[in-house]
Parts: sequence; structure tokens; C-alpha cells
Amino acid sequence: MNTTLKSLLLTALIGSALPVTAQTDPGQMPPDGPHRRHMSPEQHTERMSRDLDLSPEQISSVTEINNRFAEQMRALREPEEVRQARREAVRKLMEQHDQELRKVLDDTQYAKWEQERRAMKEKRAQRGRGMQAGEAAP
Repeated sequence: MNTTLKSLLLTALIGSALPVTAQTDPGQMPPDGPHRRHMSPEQHTERMSRDLDLSPEQISSVTEINNRFAEQMRALREPEEVRQARREAVRKLMEQHDQELRKVLDDTQYAKWEQERRAMKEKRAQRGRGMQAGEAAP
């Protein structure tokens, strides 16, 4: 898989369960790095539940959304000849995921989730801009 597709997939998976670093004990935070992208839908839901203080009903809905989203993302990882079609499918899937979560989260939870998603996106962008040819990622 090319780097762009990996970034898109990682963005989609992590986007559903971003850590709230300002309010989490450092000992509870998962390490940044390659293991983070292998979080299960259940782990994403657990993190969202903890970080967003979800109600039991929201946890149930978010679990269903995250499981379905992860399954659809797995299907998109299959080899495909048309890279642009894959990008568009991921974009649409991420948009749908966002719309469904919007229906479940209250305004405060959604705003917090959006803020964390934007912060993670900026962090990834800064990491990408800071790397030169031959350098390892931080």
C-alpha cells in the first residue's frame, strides 16, 4: 500500500477514537507509534467512552458504528487498481462515520471530538512536513 493510502486509513481509524491528552493520565495513554493503528473497534469505543463520557446508550451506538466502520475500512484495504476511487470511497465513508457519530454525541462531545480530530490531523501534517529524505519519523 502506498503511504498516502496508509495515512488515509490510519486517519479514518484513529479519527474515530482520538485520545484526549489534556485530560488523560500519562500512564493510561497508549504509546504513539505503530501499535496504535492496530486498535480494535472495541478499543476505539472504550477510548471514546472514557474521553467523551458517553452514556450507556451512546456506547452501544458508537460500538455499532465503529464495528461497521472498521469492517468497511478492512474491505477498502483490498488491492484496487484505481487509487482515486479508493480515496473517494474512504472520504465518503469517513463523512458517513462523522454524520452517524454526530447523531449520537451531544454538542459538547461532538465539539470535543472534532477539536481532537483537528489537532491529530495537524500533528500528522507537522510530522510529515518536518521529515526530510532519509529521516526517521519522531
